[in-house]
Amino acid sequence: MQEKMVIDGVEYTVSSAPPYLSFHMTVLAETLKVKPQTVEEADRNMETVKKCLETILAETVKPQPPPSHYAKLYNKVLELTNKELADVERFL
Repeated sequence: MQEKMVIDGVEYTVSSAPPYLSFHMTVLAETLKVKPQTVEEADRNMETVKKCLETILAETVKPQPPPSHYAKLYNKVLELTNKELADVERFL
C-alpha cells in the first residue's frame, strides 16, 4: 500500500512497512516509552531511535527525507501499515 505525501514542498511516496521491519518498529516503540534516568541513557536511547527511524524510513519512503520530516512520515507509515493489517484481518 502506498500514498503520496507532501511536506514543505517535497513530494514523498510512502509505503506500508513490510513484516521484516516489525522488529525495528517494536524496538522504536519500546525505546520511546523509556524515561531515561541519566544523560548517558538518554544518549543511548536517542541513537536507538535515530537508527530505527532511519532503517524504517529507508525502506518505506522515497526520496529519503531530512530528519525534520521523520515524525510526519513515520506516522504515515504506521497509518498505512495498520490499514493494510486491518484489510488482511478482514479476509482471515
